[in-house]
Amino acid sequence: RASHALTCIIDRLTKIKARAEAGNGLLGGMLHEAGQAKQTLSAFRGTVTILTTIGVLTQIETARLGAAGADFGPLADDVKSVSGSVQERVENALHTASQLIPPIETALDSATALAQRQANDLPEMISGVLAHLASFGDIQKRVHDMSVRMRSTSGAISDAFKKLIVSLQFQDITRQQVEHVIEVLRRVWSDSEGQGGRVAANPRERVTVLALQSSQLADAGDKFAASVALIEQSLDDIAAHVLEMAEESRTLSGFSEAEKNSFFLQMEQACSAILTNLGHCANAETTNEATHAGLAENFGQMRGAIDKIQAVEIQMERLALNASVRAAHIGGSGDALGVLAGTMQQLASECGRRSESLMQSLDSMSQASATLSVRCTSSKSSR
Repeated sequence: RASHALTCIIDRLTKIKARAEAGNGLLGGMLHEAGQAKQTLSAFRGTVTILTTIGVLTQIETARLGAAGADFGPLADDVKSVSGSVQERVENALHTASQLIPPIETALDSATALAQRQANDLPEMISGVLAHLASFGDIQKRVHDMSVRMRSTSGAISDAFKKLIVSLQFQDITRQQVEHVIEVLRRVWSDSEGQGGRVAANPRERVTVLALQSSQLADAGDKFAASVALIEQSLDDIAAHVLEMAEESRTLSGFSEAEKNSFFLQMEQACSAILTNLGHCANAETTNEATHAGLAENFGQMRGAIDKIQAVEIQMERLALNASVRAAHIGGSGDALGVLAGTMQQLASECGRRSESLMQSLDSMSQASATLSVRCTSSKSSR
């Protein structure tokens, strides 16, 4: 189970590292796109200045034309109105962009710090886990070898217990012998004159009986001494084998005398370090998840601002078209107004290209943010 858990940890750490590197790349791309969008929006300020200049020149030219330029009077006011609309909407878009970039920078800094920490810590952790897995292999071999020895030791302990039981049985036999001698001596005492017919009253017969009982006691003493010695030997053997098994168990566990270099204690320290690192990763992913939610709202505001700019572009194209038609109607005296109308048409085209570029940048950032958000969610659900 520990080996399986460590293997899963290695897989998890590898995925986190890959996800952090990929997320770092996506955030870097988003930051680049946001900077490009801000520069594109800043370029609109030049458009506002040119539109304002066109409005002033239109007023001057219509005044010069007199009655022939009477139809151009509202054009200058329309150009001024469009210029004001572009300026207002561009400033709103720039404000939104300025709010959009700092969260991306913050998320990028967080991802970069996380990636750097993982680049420093994860390889060492992974190598440490792999080393522990290799240690498991060594332990398995040691367990097998110890099992073989334990089988032999268990057999020896079993034999020692059998000897102990035999010794106890010999002691019981000795007890029976002693009890028999006691019984015979009592009868000799009580039947000293041969009463009862069992023990003769003849002194010679009594001497024979006493000699036989003396021999029985001597034999019982020898058996008792031998059984006691065998019991002591059996207990010593059992103790020695049990201590040997205990020592092998301690060696297998990797405990030193101070119990500070245990394999399991080292594993606990490594797993604690991994757990701390995973906690940092989880916190960073939670922060990134909140950042992506805020970015989605900013993207929506940015799209709204660009939509308004595109609406002004349509007004600019209409003004340019009307101015061109009126200039052509006047003839040669309206050439200057035709040039102004062409300039306005060119500005409208430039604004269209900028708006399209902004939309592409927003789509790219939205897609990257959505990808990161999905990764955060899937990572959160897999913890």
